[in-house]
This record gives sequence, structure tokens and C-alpha cells, in this order.
Amino acid sequence: MSKRRKNQFREALDAKREALASAAKQPKPEPEWEPESPELSAEVLADRLEERETELAKEQERRRAAEMAWSTRFEVDYGLRWDHERRVWASSAEDGFAYDGQRRTA
Repeated sequence: MSKRRKNQFREALDAKREALASAAKQPKPEPEWEPESPELSAEVLADRLEERETELAKEQERRRAAEMAWSTRFEVDYGLRWDHERRVWASSAEDGFAYDGQRRTA
């Protein structure tokens, strides 16, 4: 490889390094996200809150079980949805099954 070719290669490599270094120093812009509709945003937030509350409840139950040296196993039924009007967990199937945490109703 000739000296001239080596110098060109070195200059190109240095230019790439400088470009990468300057790009890394610049702050990244925050992505802008606008929900399609306020209702959609509220539904998404409600679902996330519901998932978080469920995970917190399971974690509390795990801790209680660990304190009492119990063995636990959690099963997740993704077919259940929270019915806000009735304040129960209801199956998404047409069987009408609902569970309020204390008693089962049909």
C-alpha cells in the first residue's frame, strides 16, 4: 500500500472518529409522542396502572409467604379483565363468571 493511500485511509478514519465523538457529545432529543386520542391515552394508562397494582399485590403475597415459609405459585389468567362498574374481575368469555376476591358470582 502506498504512502498516499495510507494517508487517505488514516484521514478518513480520523474523520469518522471525530464524527462519532461529536455525535456522542450532543444531547439526544427527547422523542415526542402524542397519543392519537385522549381516550386511548387514558386506556393505556389504566392498563399500565392495573398491571402495576397486580404486580405489587403478587409481590406482597410473595413476601408474606416467604415470612411464613410457605410455597407459592402464581398463575396469570390474561382472559380476566377488571369490570369497573361491578368492581369485580370478570372473564372475557361469554360465561359471565366474575370474581371479587371474596366470593364467586355468575
